[in-house]
Amino acid sequence: MIKKLSLLAFAVSMLMAIPVHAGESDAQIKSALPGYWKSPRHPYHFQANGLIRMCPEIGPYPATTTNTWDVRKGIFYQNGGPHKILAINERQFVYQEMDEPYAGTVYILYRISRQEANQQLCLVGLEEVGRCLAPSR
Repeated sequence: MIKKLSLLAFAVSMLMAIPVHAGESDAQIKSALPGYWKSPRHPYHFQANGLIRMCPEIGPYPATTTNTWDVRKGIFYQNGGPHKILAINERQFVYQEMDEPYAGTVYILYRISRQEANQQLCLVGLEEVGRCLAPSR
């Protein structure tokens, strides 16, 4: 059931996404990527200098994980690994793993605001006690 719902969600998202056309230059694709994106697990900050920083970047518990990204000949590279760009627009970035062992895996990122990316969940024990909002810069 979950697999069917995931496939349905992907199909709907593909209908709403604008596919990347072969005519788009690497520079055009690169200009669309900087900003804040959210995966099902974490928010990320794609920076124009080719860095990806896991969020939150500020606040009482900032993340320290960083990765790299690039676009060459229409292929998105994350930490050197190639990914086929399926779609990118102002709301979504959809790409597919090209190398084994995860070849074919599709990733969908959704654009979010800086404030959403830097929001933190405060936990005491295993109970949620409130949200920590990072101060705006």
